[in-house]
Amino acid sequence: MEYILSVLWVTAELLCCMFFCGAFLERRKSRIAPILIWMFGWLSLMCGAYFLQSSALRQVVSIGIVVITVQRIYKGNLLTHLLLTLICYIFVAAIDTVFSYGTCLLLGIDHATFVWQKWNYTAVISISKSLACLLMFFLFRIRKRKRNSLIQGKWLLLMSLFPMTSVIMFLVLLFSGPGRESASGSIFIFSCILIVSNAAILYVLEAVETSTSREQEVRLLNRQIALQTDMYHVLEKNYALQRKATHEFERHIQALQDLIDTGSYETAGEYLKRLHNSRALQTFSIRSNHPVFDVILNQKHQFAQEQNIAMSVTVNDLSSVSISTDLLVVLLSNLLDNAIEACLRLENHREIVCKIIREESLFLSIRNTSVPVEMVEGRLPATSKDPLDHGYGLGAVVYTLDQLKAEYTYSYQNGWFQFAAEIPDTPD
Repeated sequence: MEYILSVLWVTAELLCCMFFCGAFLERRKSRIAPILIWMFGWLSLMCGAYFLQSSALRQVVSIGIVVITVQRIYKGNLLTHLLLTLICYIFVAAIDTVFSYGTCLLLGIDHATFVWQKWNYTAVISISKSLACLLMFFLFRIRKRKRNSLIQGKWLLLMSLFPMTSVIMFLVLLFSGPGRESASGSIFIFSCILIVSNAAILYVLEAVETSTSREQEVRLLNRQIALQTDMYHVLEKNYALQRKATHEFERHIQALQDLIDTGSYETAGEYLKRLHNSRALQTFSIRSNHPVFDVILNQKHQFAQEQNIAMSVTVNDLSSVSISTDLLVVLLSNLLDNAIEACLRLENHREIVCKIIREESLFLSIRNTSVPVEMVEGRLPATSKDPLDHGYGLGAVVYTLDQLKAEYTYSYQNGWFQFAAEIPDTPD
């Protein structure tokens, strides 16, 4: 019976941690199924509970095992995983303590006596772990759409200090403190304080996360305004060129008419050849039947040619694409600017291959030659720079694609950097 209870309690504790971390972190895309990693972590916890005699050591080892398990399942750095694991541990342990020592206070007995009342102790701890599991599951459901990697750097380290200190104090109090009845009240109050304090830490994390998200949205909005202003100037310039081309077209038609009227057919033919080879009457060379795509693609294509960059563009009919103009400008302008900037760093072999195909979804792929790019776990490494400016605006692209609920990937191999995305159809 004791073995079965031990299995159930360890399972409940690990489920609590998985729900808790899953509420804040995004799951890794791994070839190993998360359930297999979870089972390995569960077996490791069971082995630690069986072979380690020291209760304090067993708790420390258990925290380490859970951190490793979380790191293999969820994205984020080690410090983030440690912070969340410690907060979850404190919540679960403090809830157990509040229930057990609270019962001691109600019955007027010391904790050692309560532990020997096996049925009462088993029922109270089982209820407390079930409640902890339920609370973590509710947290997971509430934050399901708000998962983030939380904060980074020194602030994460500073916020980790309190949970670390709390765990140490909690272990010292439980395993070296007295077992007298008079101690039950102190431990009960201390556990309640820990629950409230770490709940406050979660509130701070939520506030920081919200503030960071809003700051990111403001920066993205500023970037959208800048890009749309540039596009407005391009449209204005193209409109002026179109008016000029229309005026010149009328003059060329009149000149050809005069040559034909005078019978100068050979001269008229040569005149037509010169017009064909000139850029005077050229319009957009890339046509997708979508004005925003046409303007951006033609603008970047012309600029790439001026910079001696070989750029090929493949599109089909994009007239049915319903992505809002502001998001489309940010997405396409940043991706192409990234590719052009990368090519400009090269002395030779400057090439960009762009494909945008509309089928059931919008498929977008941009490949460009580039200097070597360091990738960590398939992603660009984090830096102290503004993430929206990192990688020539790649952060803005990723943020925009997340808003569109798109699937995307990027990689560097054999001198080529590639970004590919599949964007689901967005209703008007």
